[in-house]
Amino acid sequence: MNTSVIVTTHHLATDWVETALASLSAQTGCPAYEVIVVREDSRRELDGVIAAVCPGLDVSIIRAPDRTPVGAARNMAAEAAAGEVLCFLDGDDAYEPDCVATVSAGFAAAPEYDIVYGNSRRYDRSLRHVLRDIDSSAYHRLYERHHLAPSNPLFHSVFIGHPFAVRASAFKRIEGFDETKPCAELTDFMLKSHVSGAAIGHVDAFLCRYRDSPNGLSKHVALHRERSESLRRWAERALLMEIRSVTWLGRVAPYRHAHYQVTTEDGDLLLPYLDYDRMTLREEVQ
Repeated sequence: MNTSVIVTTHHLATDWVETALASLSAQTGCPAYEVIVVREDSRRELDGVIAAVCPGLDVSIIRAPDRTPVGAARNMAAEAAAGEVLCFLDGDDAYEPDCVATVSAGFAAAPEYDIVYGNSRRYDRSLRHVLRDIDSSAYHRLYERHHLAPSNPLFHSVFIGHPFAVRASAFKRIEGFDETKPCAELTDFMLKSHVSGAAIGHVDAFLCRYRDSPNGLSKHVALHRERSESLRRWAERALLMEIRSVTWLGRVAPYRHAHYQVTTEDGDLLLPYLDYDRMTLREEVQ
């Protein structure tokens, strides 16, 4: 299965981008794949880094206007991609050596899937020390059991920091990323995919290394504002009801994901399996 790995650089430190690309050179056991790097800045040294770190790989470079939103950058690359499957790697993260092979095998084993996502580990800034595991198996089980239920975890738990891949045909059908969003474009894409009826599957493997940054978007109020707007928009479409408010609750145990409270016009909460007293996820949905 042909795969395209799309890497966005968005003004990240050069050595971070180098680490991300090096993880692609280190992929093992996978079929042929191409790498598309989207350059959103004019740093000349990046061309040399790309050439030095990716010998033997099929690499192409797309130059986007300065400060192009990351969603728009990914859409540009997807339009040029030749692969049947699109993978997305931020330039400050890195793939595990078997990531591309595992994703390809996941699609091959389940032809009905439009999108697959996996687990990840969050590392410190140097990508040397693990800060926590992000195991999305529990969320996937809830998602499978309650595909269109109000308790669907996509409506309150934004787990799409995890590595994910999408069939190119489905990406076109879903109409790609929202290019107007300055952040939270992954959340919006996955919610839109869910509402469109895309089949989303989980690969129970750790596939990606996320770099923790004290200035990362997850620390910014703007990110949670954008996510809340997306949650309201797509929850209303899926549930055919008006949403009064979407409130960010902070990071909730056991996996420390960002959680949101969705409230209808009647004052009903749409999160029946979240224990608000202890702020933990219940094992069974009531």
